[in-house]
Amino acid sequence: MRFIYGMGSAREREFEVALRRESVPEGAEVYAVCDGALTIHRLDEQTFVQLTDQEYFMLQELITESERAESSGHSIVSFGDSGLLRRLVRRVLGALNAGRKNA
Repeated sequence: MRFIYGMGSAREREFEVALRRESVPEGAEVYAVCDGALTIHRLDEQTFVQLTDQEYFMLQELITESERAESSGHSIVSFGDSGLLRRLVRRVLGALNAGRKNA
């Protein structure tokens, strides 16, 4: 089972995955739980409005990776090792958002 959670203030959230509920830090907000057969999302309208596009896509990426890993029975490569990918996605989304604002 995988718990996708977020830490940090609005517009500056960092998302991570924990393999056990006990591993989720106190004060973190759990957005989804994946067990291979089912994924439970906690993304209501209020939460959706509070997330930036960047945060939303990062959250969806972690949920998709967790679903795949749980359904295949394989472990996900440590998300700490995927920091490069996250930074790249953030830069691309940031550039796209900046382009929209300037247009």
